[in-house]
Amino acid sequence: LPVARTMAQLNRIACETMLEFDARGATDITGFGLGGHTLSMARASKIGIRFFYDAIPRFPKTLDLIGMGVMTGLTGPNFKLVESGIIFRDGFSDVEKALFWDPQTSGGLFFGVRAKDAEACLRKLHERGVTDARIVAEAFPADKPRLEVVRG
Repeated sequence: LPVARTMAQLNRIACETMLEFDARGATDITGFGLGGHTLSMARASKIGIRFFYDAIPRFPKTLDLIGMGVMTGLTGPNFKLVESGIIFRDGFSDVEKALFWDPQTSGGLFFGVRAKDAEACLRKLHERGVTDARIVAEAFPADKPRLEVVRG
């Protein structure tokens, strides 16, 4: 199964690569979901993080399963954790929004590198076999740390 294979992949290669590119911050994406972990990063760094929704990798049928109500006991608490710190632009459905607080993740890494290094880092990750790696967000100055989600 591609899902099981992806979930079993260790983060060692991604970790070594991000260190080569002088990562500015990093977190694994686990029980707090993408939103919970990255909002903590934004708050600690006093920045905003803008996500490009369509670039976020996800397993096939993820949104279908969320739409059918497949969730854990952490889905609600994770929503409460991020609701005041996340802004969705461009008209997202509740199912699409829930992707940010769904705790059913594989533990992949989210890390930041300088914008000038992002494409080179991505190429290196792909060359080393981390084929699901994507540029999914950008940091921006913010008076109040937050997450923004846009199409694209």
